[in-house]
Amino acid sequence: MPALNMDYTIEQGSTFVLEFQVFDDLLQPLGLLDSYVNDEGTLMYEFTKYNARLKIKRTKYRDPELFVCGTTMNYIVQHGSSAGFVADGIYFVGGSTGAIRIVITSDSTASFKAGRYFYDLELVEDDDGEIVSKLLAGKFEVEAEIGRAHV
Repeated sequence: MPALNMDYTIEQGSTFVLEFQVFDDLLQPLGLLDSYVNDEGTLMYEFTKYNARLKIKRTKYRDPELFVCGTTMNYIVQHGSSAGFVADGIYFVGGSTGAIRIVITSDSTASFKAGRYFYDLELVEDDDGEIVSKLLAGKFEVEAEIGRAHV
């Protein structure tokens, strides 16, 4: 299936957050995380065979990248939580609901030059070899920041 083509605008110096759900061929939420209850009775999550990666570039065909990130492995975000907004990354949200959250922090977007860029987001399944599915692709417009004085 081809990637969903979506264009986004980001404001320089602002945190960008995008959350969406991924479904399998049978229109069921794709289980990106496994869950279990540990010995203390706490619901725990662990990564299954999936990772994700995002690239933003000035042109489709040339390097360098403006921004690159992958699945953030240091913790897993609960659905509805504000956690994960302080670090750049791709987070798998809400257990087996197939939800993905992309976060680009204000510190990172402040370093972006205003203009038009291209991006793609890929889901990588590592099961006996790497299977790559492009989920999203499109244009990424960065609007110049005027609200903060630069000395």
